[in-house]
Formats: sequence, structure tokens, C-alpha cells
Amino acid sequence: MSEVKDYKKKFRELYLPKTTPMIVDVPEIQFVAIEGRGNPNEENGE
Repeated sequence: MSEVKDYKKKFRELYLPKTTPMIVDVPEIQFVAIEGRGNPNEENGE
């Protein structure tokens, strides 16, 4: 299993930008996306 990373801490400059515009290099980052609808917490939810 892959270790969990806190990208907000590791790439602080991406998540807390400066007040002046600048060009940043965004590194390749692996992530997981989950798509769905409905409320999974409801008894008969989708």
C-alpha cells in the first residue's frame, strides 16, 4: 500500500500562493478520484 502524503505541506507554494502573479512548475502527482451521487449514509441511498 502506498504511503499517505500531505501535499499541502509538501507543496506549500501551490496551495498558499503569493499575492503577486507568478509562474510555478506543478510536479506530477498521483491521486485518486471517486465519482458518485446520492448520500451513502442514507439507509437506501444510491
